[in-house]
Amino acid sequence: MELQAEVSAEREGEKVGHTYECICDGVDDETGMYLLRTKADCPEIDGNVLTPADTPLETGAFYKVTITDSDTYDLYGYAEDARPANIAILAPNTKKIYKNTCNRPKYM
Repeated sequence: MELQAEVSAEREGEKVGHTYECICDGVDDETGMYLLRTKADCPEIDGNVLTPADTPLETGAFYKVTITDSDTYDLYGYAEDARPANIAILAPNTKKIYKNTCNRPKYM
């Protein structure tokens, strides 16, 4: 596990200085910082992008975040613009959308 932590910390460190489009998942109760994630990150599995914001961020909206620091699993940065980059559209009453072989959305 120590080796994996070292690899993760190195990979996260390579992201410092880059800007990513992230979706806002809400506020972390412990730190009071906004929890966001990149399109490559799965909620509750992968690390988070944490950012303070002078103006509130809207849950479910996308923001461009410049990464300024990292630790073993999480990234830290600031939202370049507190206005949403895009609006996330989620299917009603679902958390995930799965596609079936007929290319029609199948909700689970």
